Amino acid sequence: NDGMISRINYRGFHFSNIPAGNYYIVVHHRNHLSVMSAEKVSLNMDSWVQYDFTNSQAKAYGADAMQDLGDGNYGLYSGDGNSDGAITEADIQEYWIPQFLNSIDGFQQGDFDMDGSVTASDNNMFWLPNNKRISKVPN
Repeated sequence: NDGMISRINYRGFHFSNIPAGNYYIVVHHRNHLSVMSAEKVSLNMDSWVQYDFTNSQAKAYGADAMQDLGDGNYGLYSGDGNSDGAITEADIQEYWIPQFLNSIDGFQQGDFDMDGSVTASDNNMFWLPNNKRISKVPN
């Protein structure tokens, strides 16, 4: 509900049995553009990681990689229904239109505002202003 991605104990994400080293943190979401940390994060064989993307645009790799939510908060761009890394007409054609016309509720690919319903608001408030944005995460 508040954009925090964590496990139940809120210590962050636990990575185990990985080689020690420096890694970029990448967040993928089913209908938002992916984001990657601007800097590498040091991990070892048993790491708990907390990385706060929300408090600075500079925390994400690439210019304008996150949506300015106001009050110094940032989040993922919504509207990438097909999860291909770009918000395009295909997202509306393949997901939002069929789900909207068939009144499909629940957390669907076309539910860009994550309220559990595919409505006109998903198109007007999220897809339209974000159309033609692309993820800054390198392939």
